[in-house]
Amino acid sequence: MTTSEPVTDTFFADVMLPVPVPRLFTYRVPQHLQDQVRELHRVIVPFGPRKIMTGLVLTLHHKPPLVEAKYILEVADEYPSFQAQQVKLIRWMAAYYLCAEGEVLNAAMPAGLKLSSESLVQLNPAFDLEQSDAFFNEKELSLLARLRHDTLTYTDVSKFLGVNNILSIIRSLTSKGAILLLEEIRDKYQPKTERRVRLTKAYNGKDQLEALFEQLAKRPAQEAVVLRYLQEVPVFQHPQLNEGGLPRKAFLAGGLSESSLSTLT
Repeated sequence: MTTSEPVTDTFFADVMLPVPVPRLFTYRVPQHLQDQVRELHRVIVPFGPRKIMTGLVLTLHHKPPLVEAKYILEVADEYPSFQAQQVKLIRWMAAYYLCAEGEVLNAAMPAGLKLSSESLVQLNPAFDLEQSDAFFNEKELSLLARLRHDTLTYTDVSKFLGVNNILSIIRSLTSKGAILLLEEIRDKYQPKTERRVRLTKAYNGKDQLEALFEQLAKRPAQEAVVLRYLQEVPVFQHPQLNEGGLPRKAFLAGGLSESSLSTLT
């Protein structure tokens, strides 16, 4: 991005971001925001090639970084969100727990203050437009109509409205109780599985089992596995129990051979 701003009037901000990186990030303050960017205020900044994040301004200065600094996009606060003592506590906790300051900030900052590309914008279920006395402009009404059908990310809202800097719209709708801001949680769900063993249909009957025991007469270890199963699962009295089978670990806990169990399965 090119600018005609004189170098002497250029401000830079060192910003703490809620990411696990042990350093601050330096951003350039655009001229039209120089009267608004203050220490301990939150700002919206670009992060990486396509993301935006909410960060906390710690210092303002005129010293340019070694690499070209990206511009702050928006100022999120009219008044400071944090106090100096809170920042000291964040830094102390990071040093004590041997983690990045940004990780502590991420835990300390409520979801509603932690706006990012992945933040979710949702219509407030308790909101009734017809009962509201607030004024809504055209873009706000358009967004509310869309949110009746979908929950959108911050990026989706920007694309839908055709506006890059939408913080003022989000802030206005939030103050009117029309929307909720949520933080998207991306936990990978790993289903818990258990290996179980059961009799095949070929050995469900007494005659078939007798034939099986004859085959295993000279294989006591394998015979013990089948006997253990029949002791735990009464397949003749309750055939339906065979569907659930027996956990594989139940055989091994009883001292039976893994190799014998594997041979039978």
